[in-house]
Amino acid sequence: MNRLASLCTLALVAACGGNSADGGSKTTPDTTPDTHVDGQPSEAQPPGPAPWADWKNFTNVSPGPWISKTHGGRFVEIYVNEIGLAAYKSKGDALPVGSILVKPSWENTNGAPGAEGPIFIMQKMPAGFAPDSEDWLYAFQWANPPEKWAAKIGKNVDWRSPSDKVEYCSDCHDGIDRGLGLPPQERRASW
Repeated sequence: MNRLASLCTLALVAACGGNSADGGSKTTPDTTPDTHVDGQPSEAQPPGPAPWADWKNFTNVSPGPWISKTHGGRFVEIYVNEIGLAAYKSKGDALPVGSILVKPSWENTNGAPGAEGPIFIMQKMPAGFAPDSEDWLYAFQWANPPEKWAAKIGKNVDWRSPSDKVEYCSDCHDGIDRGLGLPPQERRASW
């Protein structure tokens, strides 16, 4: 593997964590940037606004940012859309088709949230979309990564299922509660 490919692999593993929930390594994702021409997404990402484009209007189900080891040691929060909110709050019901969970992140700057990081997205799709991942769509978006990351993964990153660049997300979520991804007990909002 050449030096550039090694650096790209290291970058995405750092961005997503690098370890599964059980502590073992999972498949390392392909970090070659998807083809973008003048900021237009590749065929794997249809053009137009994503269904989670207004995620800041979703319900924040965490009372504040916390450090997620599985998301690169970044600070994160979880937002859930109206479709999935009741099931998410139940802590046991399956999330219905159309549920969207968005996890914005911030770089860890001396133990405090710093610059905006990528956002991690899960969307429950209709049966048959991706049977191996319980029909979850995964997405990784980073509109303006800092130069150190942009040099490795590109700018205006928008990777979505079925892109193999988000296969790592599915692999990791196989080892944890795929449906809910609840924050630690002490970081849950009271409802």
